[in-house]
Formats: sequence, C-alpha cells, structure tokens
Amino acid sequence: MTSRVPIATLVCVVFVLAGCSSLPPTDKASMPDIEPVGMIDMPEQLDGGWQPREGDADAEKDAVNISRAYDLVAAASVVYFRDSTEVRVRAVEAQSPLYFTHHSDTEHHATLIGDVSCLLSGTAATCMRTSTNLTLWIGPLDGPAEKTAALVESTWAALGGGPSVAWPVGMGSSIQLPQTLGTLVAFGSVPQTEPAGTEIATAIEMDVAALSDAFGGAPAAEQVYGDSEGATKVVATAVGSTAPDTYVPYVDADELGLLAAPLERITPADGTASCLVRNETVPVEGDPDDLDPVVVWCERIGDGMTVRIDQVDGDMSSDIQTVKQLTDELYVAVTG
Repeated sequence: MTSRVPIATLVCVVFVLAGCSSLPPTDKASMPDIEPVGMIDMPEQLDGGWQPREGDADAEKDAVNISRAYDLVAAASVVYFRDSTEVRVRAVEAQSPLYFTHHSDTEHHATLIGDVSCLLSGTAATCMRTSTNLTLWIGPLDGPAEKTAALVESTWAALGGGPSVAWPVGMGSSIQLPQTLGTLVAFGSVPQTEPAGTEIATAIEMDVAALSDAFGGAPAAEQVYGDSEGATKVVATAVGSTAPDTYVPYVDADELGLLAAPLERITPADGTASCLVRNETVPVEGDPDDLDPVVVWCERIGDGMTVRIDQVDGDMSSDIQTVKQLTDELYVAVTG
C-alpha cells in the first residue's frame, strides 16, 4: 500500500494562474543543465529576527525554476528560520497575477489583505505582493494570514518594491465556453436537483468574479462539465490574459529516496496543454506502476488567453491524456 506525501508546496499550484508559477518534472534527474540566471539579493534577515538558513542546496535550483517560469529574469529562493520555525521566501523580477481558488475548494481559500494576496491552507498561509517588476511570496507559515501578510509587507519594503499594480488585461471581450467537451456536457444540460443546481450556479458566478479580479479585471469564464451518469465531473476555466507558467517548487526525489517527485509537470514540446500530476509515495526501488499518477490540472497558455481544467472527479482523474485533450479542445473553442 502506498500513500500520498503531505505536500505543503501544493499551495503554489492552486490555480496559480495566480501566484507561484511552474515547470517540467521537478525531480533531480529531470532538471536540465542550464546556467543560473541572475539572483535577487535577499535581506540578511527578515523583520522579527528571521535568519537565512545556511547550506540550502536546493535554493539555486528552486530559483532557476522560478526564473524559467518568468522568461529567465532574476529570481531568488531562500529559507529563513526563527527558533524552530522555517519559511521559504521566493522572489522574481516580474509581475504575477493574484491568488485564485474555486469557491468549492474546501482545502484552500484566497483572500486579499491590503495589497497582499494570501492563500490559506489549513492553519497556514502563503502570501504574495506584486508590482510591474517584482513579485514576492512568503510561506506557508502557520498562524493568521495577517501575520504572514505583515512579513510580506516588511520584506517588500526591504527589497524596494514599488506600488502594487493590477495585472495587464489581455483579451477585452467576453469569453464563451462550449456546451460540450469531448463526451462531457456543460452544467445545465444535465438534470440537477434544485439545491444542487443553485449551488453550482452560485459557485460559478463567484469563481468568475474572483478569477477576473486576480487578473486585473480580465474577462473570465467557468463551467462545470459532466457525463450523463454523474460519474465524472471537471471544472473548466478561461481568462483573457497570458498567465506565466505555473511554478512547481524544486524537489530532489533522489534525496528523499523516492522514485519520482510528489508533483510532476508534463510539458509537451509542441506548445499544447501541459498537465500537473500528483504521484503516490513510492521508494526509489519500487514499481513505477505504483506511482498511480492523478491529474491536479491541465492548462494551456497562449497570447491573451489561458485555460485550465481541474477538480477532475471519477475515473478520468487518472486518465491524464484525456484531460489534456479536453484542455486543448477548450483552448481551441475559446480562441476560435
């Protein structure tokens, strides 16, 4: 029997069309040999006595991952500690959208505290602030989100961050999602009980508003698709803006004694949809079949348009190729 690794880093891939940004498979063997890009000089200590941890072997590789997601601009990734508590601080010399989560997501919640966007997960928060030439993330850190937001603000000032500005809007027109995706049909085409139908419609309306806000007011759309038996459900989103790639924190699977990293991104060379998958915890000497990967999301990013399919329920969650194909179909449908 295998089990999932508790992944605090998953907060960086919750529709970070809104906040962290990403890359191909993140285990050591898959990291390409590329020269490190420019590194941002981080503070010698953070407000409250946080000190940088020495000997963070993965810091440079993590910074390279961040940089590659943002077209190879300067970046940084540093772990700071205070007493027995550690927190990772990441920065990139580029702008990023704000955090966005689905209204139906019971494990994560995005909120705005002044100019700081925070992603809450359980008792921890990861918070970010962004401007035209700098984005800063700190977390996850246990405790109230206000505490992490305050640390972001003080670190932002130490880095000389400028005024927060909205993400530049791409497409200016409304987005119409298709009524079908593959064999799945849109919510409304499948009979729903009255309470369930109202709940889904309300969640979609709230999600669209939140996604648009995360992207500076860009047009956004969301739809729930399912089969006639109710055995499969996916959520499709589209926003009229070009998102950065979704950053996945660097993980050295060999160092952890794992066959594969807990999270891996599958990125085709042809520019079609990429997918983030979550693997079971399998020791390095284990059977690859035991990895049992499931889809976290698939997304496709183009000029002025980003689409994603996530919250995949049923047997389709392990059918990565089908979810990828649906994502490409969605992209073609909304871009004409």
